[in-house]
Amino acid sequence: MTTTLPTSERPKSRVRQPNAVVLSYSELLKSVKAEGLLERRVGFYITLFASLVLLMAATWFGFALIGDSWFQLLIAAAVGILCTQLSFLAHEAGHRQIFASRRANDWTARILATSVAGMSYSWWEQKHGAHHNHPNVISKDPDIATGPSPSTPKVPPRGRAGFRS
Repeated sequence: MTTTLPTSERPKSRVRQPNAVVLSYSELLKSVKAEGLLERRVGFYITLFASLVLLMAATWFGFALIGDSWFQLLIAAAVGILCTQLSFLAHEAGHRQIFASRRANDWTARILATSVAGMSYSWWEQKHGAHHNHPNVISKDPDIATGPSPSTPKVPPRGRAGFRS
């Protein structure tokens, strides 16, 4: 048999107070939106892309101009940096930050990811979506999953004396 407490004796439900950190973030977001900092800057991305393509052409020209030399390693480093920057541009397009059109962003990301980074855009989309669904959760975030080169190796348990074996 269950008994019901009178209303005056029942525990009152706890009203959740707004978190100060959440409130401060909300205020920051409002000011960032008011300043227009979240608006698309298509001109910036077009200028960036054109600059990177020109620099890439210059590095390949330099690569051919130098010929057989150890200085080609410097050119290779520059090519690596430029490929990374173009991959970041593909990442921005993958997040639909460049164009208002989803289709234009998808094609931009697809072309850059395939031609510059040498990876499948659909593979990246699935993997990156899983990363955003479970960021920094070791068992679920594919960006920190253990593999041939784990970024978060399992720590062996300590022994009786506190030393790891």
